[in-house]
Amino acid sequence: MTTALFPRARRGELLVVGLCFAAIVCEGYDLIVYGAVVPELLRYEPWHLTPTEAGAIGSYGLFGMLVGALCAGAVADVLGRRRTVLISVAWFSLAMAACALAPTPGWLGLFRALGGLGLGGVMPTAIALTVECSAPHRRSLNNALMFSGYSVGGILAAVLAMPLLPRYGFRVMFWIGVLPLVLVVPLLWRYLPESAAFLRAEGRLAEAEAVARRFTAGRPAPTAPPRAGPPRGR
Repeated sequence: MTTALFPRARRGELLVVGLCFAAIVCEGYDLIVYGAVVPELLRYEPWHLTPTEAGAIGSYGLFGMLVGALCAGAVADVLGRRRTVLISVAWFSLAMAACALAPTPGWLGLFRALGGLGLGGVMPTAIALTVECSAPHRRSLNNALMFSGYSVGGILAAVLAMPLLPRYGFRVMFWIGVLPLVLVVPLLWRYLPESAAFLRAEGRLAEAEAVARRFTAGRPAPTAPPRAGPPRGR
């Protein structure tokens, strides 16, 4: 029954959507969690933060996210979309560990900016993978489902903050942001496919056709512009 309802390509499509959804949930949490901990940061006596300083620290993460999003396309063209998602999720998870250990507001701002680079790299790459692996008549739906993970992550940050902040302080909220490194990154590594378009541009035609058969039912994937010079690995 399951096979009849969800043929192989459809299952592959749902797998990609689900994995990208999980990555976006993590991104939503890591971005929104700062807003959830701001009241606790303002009450943290060792730092004596003012509202203006707290707002500035929050903006550093958004600036890093802007830079990451602008660079994501170029990075994905070199490393591939799969590696870009993996590196981005691992990067902002490690940055959250650094935020949890930040000794001063200045270091917290720096680590938020660095984490924003990874946050900015996930979103456009996840969208590209979702669209490529979706049937044409489901691309908008799958993209919307995948992108809803951002709101889920933000809600999760707010819900967890209510019981945890009063008892454990703001650092525990950043430590929770490290969990994707051990829970989500292994799943992405094991199951997330590489873009067939990237594989074709690299000259890895057999791999590209295998990905297309499994995840797109053999539909032609969007083609990437050819690279100058011979493909890597030759």
